[in-house]
Amino acid sequence: MLRTLLCAAVGGAIAFPAPLHAGMDLSCGLVEAGSIHIDGLVSDWEGVDPIVLVGAPPGGRPLRVRLRCNYDERAVYLLIEVEDDVVVRTPAAGPAEDHVQIGLAVGGRVDRLLIYPGLHAQKQARRVRWQSGHGPRVVEGEGPAGRVRRGPPAIEVYDALRKDGYAIEMRLPFVLLPGHRAGVPLPLGVRVVDGDSWAHPQVASIAETSPLDRPQDLSRLVWQEAESALTQLLQDLRASRSDIWWERDGDIGGGPAQILLIGRYLGVVGKEYGWQELAPSRADIREVQLVDIGNRQQAVAVRVSETGGGGQREVLRLYRLLGGRFQVIFAAEVAKQVGDRRLSTQVRYVRRGQSVDLVLWPQPPVGFTPDTYHELPASDVEPILLPWQDRRVRYVLGRDGRYARATAP
Repeated sequence: MLRTLLCAAVGGAIAFPAPLHAGMDLSCGLVEAGSIHIDGLVSDWEGVDPIVLVGAPPGGRPLRVRLRCNYDERAVYLLIEVEDDVVVRTPAAGPAEDHVQIGLAVGGRVDRLLIYPGLHAQKQARRVRWQSGHGPRVVEGEGPAGRVRRGPPAIEVYDALRKDGYAIEMRLPFVLLPGHRAGVPLPLGVRVVDGDSWAHPQVASIAETSPLDRPQDLSRLVWQEAESALTQLLQDLRASRSDIWWERDGDIGGGPAQILLIGRYLGVVGKEYGWQELAPSRADIREVQLVDIGNRQQAVAVRVSETGGGGQREVLRLYRLLGGRFQVIFAAEVAKQVGDRRLSTQVRYVRRGQSVDLVLWPQPPVGFTPDTYHELPASDVEPILLPWQDRRVRYVLGRDGRYARATAP
């Protein structure tokens, strides 16, 4: 059963769960719409604890960056404060000058937005551009004067120089962020490049949340609602973050969510959260994967080892959320073993038009023969296919959302 978690906090400490991806997780606090202004000022960020990034150049002054994140129903907001005693900017806005990079996952690549702060004493205006030349439109934020911007959605940026460096404030509308789905962490990386030489431009130091080269390496923005739901789920299961051993983002029927294996439990965390026990112990779960079953639907496929009656079997079950509850939409024996004798079944997910069928066929037996196999067929799941009498079997997804055996292979 799914449970709804209501959350009304507006900011909080950055949390560091134990992610199963390369980059770190950065917690974003929920705020009321209109409470953050893109003006380079920090007064509307009071109470939001920063994550501190440090770059340590050899023999030089460490580069320190404070990063804050908030969001509302329409956009995510970033405040990046850079401590830097020398801000290097020229008309060229080159790679060795002071600037900030925002990395966004777009398919199998990372697009980088480069933001060079303005240096008014040198008459250098702010420069903003996409490294690849492509990306959403970027405009100036409202600024301290509170100018109201009109027009289609755009990424908004404003910067401000300080005695000890500079600050960059951003509004990124969700509608412009590739791959964003409500309740699901958003891959996004931040890199700050420090260049301290006017005469001989070179990168002195880099501070970053993650590498910006590959989508799978990016840090992620984790929404406060989902973070609170995950905390509550772990409390319900009397588990800790270290018990999470498998994690994917997907939609198995309850909307976009994080799908987790926590010990022996299958959990889902989005706007709601819930869990399902899969096996008596974690060791009994042999395999898990998120599979496409067609028509933009997904399911979690789990192979579980079960012991009883003097032998052992493996059962494949596919789970989805139907009517707010975890439901098994397919279950079949895919292996059976007694002593050193074994039967097994191969499983494939085969696309047919907009649907995905399950195709099962028996593998050559080990030890078992028609004369020595005396097991009764399973009654609780689809029984194991017998290689001496069964051939390839196809299961199709029905209108009720469950798989059923096709009338013909």
